[in-house]
Amino acid sequence: MRYTNRSFFRGGSSGFKLKNHFDRFVIKPGLAVKKEKLLVLFAFFIFIFQAASPGVAATYKETQYAANIKVFNNHKSAISDPTYPKYHLRAPSGWINDPCGLFYFNSSFHVFCQSNPWGKQWGNMIWSHMVGDPDKKWSYKWFYPVDEKAIFKTSALMQSLNNNAPDKDGIFTGGVELLPYKEKDKNGKKIVTYYPTAAYSGVWGTDESKQEVICFARALQANKVDGNGNLVDPFLTEWTKYSTTSIDDPNSNPDIIVSQPAELNLISFRDPQFLRFPDDSNFYMIVSGGIKEKDGTPRGVILLFKNDGEDLTKNWQRVNKANNFFFSGKTAVKDPITGGGDYECGVLYRLTDHIGTTNKTPYILVYGQDGPAHKAYGKSIYYVLGHIKKSKEKMKFEPLESFKDSNGMAVSKHLDLNPDFVFYASNIISLDNEQRKYLFGWLNLASQANDGKEYKWAGALSSPRFLFAYKENDKWKLGQEPVLVNALRKKKIFSSKISFSGNTKQISLDDVKGRYINIDTRFEAKNILSAKFGIKVGCSKDKCTKISIEKGKLSLDNGTPIDLNLPENSSQLAVNVYLDGSIMEIFISKYLHTTSIPYKVYSSPLPNNGDLDNNTVKVYGIENMNAEVTVYPMDTCWVKAPALITGKSN
Repeated sequence: MRYTNRSFFRGGSSGFKLKNHFDRFVIKPGLAVKKEKLLVLFAFFIFIFQAASPGVAATYKETQYAANIKVFNNHKSAISDPTYPKYHLRAPSGWINDPCGLFYFNSSFHVFCQSNPWGKQWGNMIWSHMVGDPDKKWSYKWFYPVDEKAIFKTSALMQSLNNNAPDKDGIFTGGVELLPYKEKDKNGKKIVTYYPTAAYSGVWGTDESKQEVICFARALQANKVDGNGNLVDPFLTEWTKYSTTSIDDPNSNPDIIVSQPAELNLISFRDPQFLRFPDDSNFYMIVSGGIKEKDGTPRGVILLFKNDGEDLTKNWQRVNKANNFFFSGKTAVKDPITGGGDYECGVLYRLTDHIGTTNKTPYILVYGQDGPAHKAYGKSIYYVLGHIKKSKEKMKFEPLESFKDSNGMAVSKHLDLNPDFVFYASNIISLDNEQRKYLFGWLNLASQANDGKEYKWAGALSSPRFLFAYKENDKWKLGQEPVLVNALRKKKIFSSKISFSGNTKQISLDDVKGRYINIDTRFEAKNILSAKFGIKVGCSKDKCTKISIEKGKLSLDNGTPIDLNLPENSSQLAVNVYLDGSIMEIFISKYLHTTSIPYKVYSSPLPNNGDLDNNTVKVYGIENMNAEVTVYPMDTCWVKAPALITGKSN
């Protein structure tokens, strides 16, 4: 995410700058406090005393523990929100944004996200961690890792406390891969050891050329076992930054692995993503950025770096030279100060077809445009389909002809239909077979309770989407469907075929209540493109949130209609709605030769229309129109974390 000049933790001789990092602890009279909580309070106050004392700075571990304490104590407030999401991933409390470092290891899915453990606003960015239950791999069940006292251990990567460290001002977006390292064992023999490795954006100053760099952190305990044969760090909660300058305290001063190219005057340089190409032994990394052209035109760029694998901690070389970028394109002005353009969170991978095979399927490049959030699609996620074009001296992402304009320039498309700054900063997770990949995005939203109370959370991750390629009129197009979350559907509570005619133009689903449901609907008419129909959700008395399709265009609450680009003579359209407290995700499916193709998504907050527990659903259509409606209540995605030592649940 974009860097702004905020107050962050800073160590040094002057001690800590503690500004809005901690709320006061209040123990009400008569409140029973368990021994463990007293120990937690004691440790926290010791931390504050050290931090506030002149010339005394808390250690990295103490800072990390204090962050976990903060998250732990604010969790009760977060989950008390009547609109708190139950099956969209997020940290226990505080602010989150970009998903980073999504990967599969030791039978578990791991998801990290940018996070502010100290409050529900952007700032003090670290990486927060969530783990998929290894015993319920395909049931979409997750837990927050905890320590032996059941305190959350979600704060995985923190800012360095050294005032000269390259990440002293924040841990920004990146990715995680299992990488090989050539090292020596205890007998001096050369071996290759694989470590889960996080490549992240370190933020360290106001000079644009030094503002953002790439650093590494590794889970060095990932495969180690104790004397009883148990994994020392089964849930990958211990991460060590790679450092040759601070070997005894690497988390205080990590090495810079990749710096901004000196020959470029970049507006930004961040969000590394590892990748490999077939029949190529090199390791690759893309980094997102932006420039300002000589004529003042803002331009977003994707840079490509490679490493021969001899030493992944150094010698990353930029593949293309000067202004020959791996990919670039026009973008909105980032801000009035620089006037430059900017891409963020670039993701590149080979798409499969719907059944998971790469049968001449294209690559997809997904990126965020870091433009003005108040303008329609100003700050939004885009995608381009294309192929990798290699020569001896350079590599390029070449868009398909159907993704070029008349001048041969790339034409990008919206990954999410919402024109507002809601869905952003996407990232992918590879499954264990490394072929199919699922995409998560950040949902920029918060509580919808509107009851005057403060709930200490903001932001969530979208439900995972499977992006696949399909052909229509002999052109590759992108499909998107929800995956994994359907495992959380409980026994259906409503299922009916509806015919709209006469006075029956709207049906109220009286048995359907609440805001944690999935509404799976298929509409059918002689000509869908001339029909007016939709679903009303979150209904209370006469007030609803209206999902409307009219003349082939989608609108929410009578907002600006968005063309769904339906095939001519369409007779069917499916609308699959997921409600999760404060969140609504709408998946749209068209039909090609009777085959359903999920291809459009609209993510949105779910407004509060009153009477939250008893919100209802209505379905409406025109004369001679039919609908099939099935409604499922949704289960929570969260389970209790396994204990680290005893094997019992906390």
